[in-house]
Amino acid sequence: MWVFAALFASTEGERAMQSTRSFSHAFRPGAARGGWGRMAGVLLCGALAVTAAWKAPLHLAVVSGQSMAPTLAPGQPLVYSNLGPNDPPLRRGDVVLVRLGGTVCVKRILALGDERFWTRRLGPGEYVLLDPHQSINRWRARYPQMDYLHYHVPAGHLFVVGDNLLSIDSRQLGPALEADVLGRVVFPGTRPELADESTVYCSMPAPPRHRARS
Repeated sequence: MWVFAALFASTEGERAMQSTRSFSHAFRPGAARGGWGRMAGVLLCGALAVTAAWKAPLHLAVVSGQSMAPTLAPGQPLVYSNLGPNDPPLRRGDVVLVRLGGTVCVKRILALGDERFWTRRLGPGEYVLLDPHQSINRWRARYPQMDYLHYHVPAGHLFVVGDNLLSIDSRQLGPALEADVLGRVVFPGTRPELADESTVYCSMPAPPRHRARS
């Protein structure tokens, strides 16, 4: 059983992952690094694949790059499932294997097609995402000189980001096509609620406190 589990990754997934770049925190098969036990990680994920194999095609991969840290660390093994017609639809907070900017990478869905959110434009094609818990009216009142944009995700696309602020993602490369999603990460747990608490959001700093003169 253990041998079968360790070899569960598909040939198609391996080919896709061999063309990845580390900046985008891509998946790739191979040896686990960064303190993860090589065989322990492979066997653990393989066991999960065998346990759930009757539900959906599952594949084993290893994380490369820092863009999803601290949720997923470099060298960490994980399991992702193909998206079938009977699977739940994609939702905000899902962590997915997706083609973005010419490579296959792992990102979190921040917004679905036809959803909107507020951003501050830095330059052509570059945005800072504003904290959704803070009113756009407060931003405009405090920083009227900034260039704000109510960003609309086109239908059939996804706005994806890394959990690491330094991630290269839809903020620079634009939204990904839904059709370019190759699978959804099912292990380890990826906390979908982080879509509302993402480190990529820019929060309004607290107003300065004025000291009373003595």
